[in-house]
Amino acid sequence: MPKPARTYYEVQQADKWGRIMGIATMQRVWQIGATCKIVVHDKNATAAFLGQADEYTRQLSGFDRMARCRVDEDPGDDVFRSFVAGQACDYEAEDLARFDAIIAAITPKLQSFAAVLPQEIWLMMTTGREEGGTAAYTRGQAIVFPTFIRQVSDRLLKHVFVHEVFHVLSRHDEARRRQLYRLIHF
Repeated sequence: MPKPARTYYEVQQADKWGRIMGIATMQRVWQIGATCKIVVHDKNATAAFLGQADEYTRQLSGFDRMARCRVDEDPGDDVFRSFVAGQACDYEAEDLARFDAIIAAITPKLQSFAAVLPQEIWLMMTTGREEGGTAAYTRGQAIVFPTFIRQVSDRLLKHVFVHEVFHVLSRHDEARRRQLYRLIHF
């Protein structure tokens, strides 16, 4: 009998236990100011997070699920979430080195926003198939990058990263969101 998928909470608890036992499952953490960390999540944590039901999955229509799974009929919520979880990947050393440089470059600017960012921003990687192959996106406090980022310049990756952090910030702080969107007349 197949083992049931672990919930995101169970993966987080396993990671906590792994750190206590000296087994590193998180690959990288960057501190932004005193209150925010950017944390890379591995394939298992990404799959558990993306495979859970949440506000995002509840608002999807049958057509949304069909388009993302590239099928002719609505696969339903469970199959869709399983499909998305199945796209989870690990970051490679080269990916993390690129983020080291990008985050070092933007940290001075991000520090002024650290107090209004969530305590953690999670970086996750997937094949990208769940979003058309090339699009980064956010879900809650997670920024999900497709493996396609390996084909883009550091300059473009930095731009996309900052763009996605803006989405996390605007979702996390409602008052700041209204203020920022007024600035850009949206």
